[in-house]
Amino acid sequence: MDQINLNIDTNGFKKLNGNFFELKNDVLKDFESVYRNEKFRNNNYKNTSIISQLEDLKKFQQVKLLYDKINQIFLFNNITNLEFDDIWFVKSIEEIYEPSKLPYVPHIDKIRKLKVMIYLNDVELEDGPLFITKINTIKYEEFRKNLKPDYKAKQENIIKDIDIKNFLPQVGSLGTVIFFDTNAPHFAGKLYNNKSIRKIIRFNFRFKKQSIIKKIYLKIFKK
Repeated sequence: MDQINLNIDTNGFKKLNGNFFELKNDVLKDFESVYRNEKFRNNNYKNTSIISQLEDLKKFQQVKLLYDKINQIFLFNNITNLEFDDIWFVKSIEEIYEPSKLPYVPHIDKIRKLKVMIYLNDVELEDGPLFITKINTIKYEEFRKNLKPDYKAKQENIIKDIDIKNFLPQVGSLGTVIFFDTNAPHFAGKLYNNKSIRKIIRFNFRFKKQSIIKKIYLKIFKK
């Protein structure tokens, strides 16, 4: 596996076209096993199963292998301020699409994360690709911090000052990988018909909270 420079801070995201991790059929089997498992489906999200404990990856070796490869890329890029959050296994289909609600409108996340989305099927424009805009991730940091506890119910994390035309659809073939900072405005695209589907595994990592001393150090010395 070739190592790559992410440059997430200045661009907001990095897309790796093609089957970067050389996915095999076994990863699709793992996906279906997790997706259909009642233990992992017990959450508040439609068409989604979630693994929140790393120890559960012992049963799904292909997913564990992807997790390890992602962490190798983080180390190569000297990204050490992350901690594991969870892994989502999602099948997006037309019937769950709600055009006026999150995540189908431009937004950022209240809890800042670095997410790694992997397409498990070819995703064209009609299949609801991720839309995202290239941006310095600092721009919306204060906006994010000032979101109120009930922000989700009021959809206060919606971004309204960027023209929708400036969001780029991340279409791609099976195995396409997208690394993105959730401070970069993004949204899930429209699914156009009952044949459209977007099948993904998404690895989620939270940014660790920094101590006051470290924040001062970075402010003074980081270029």
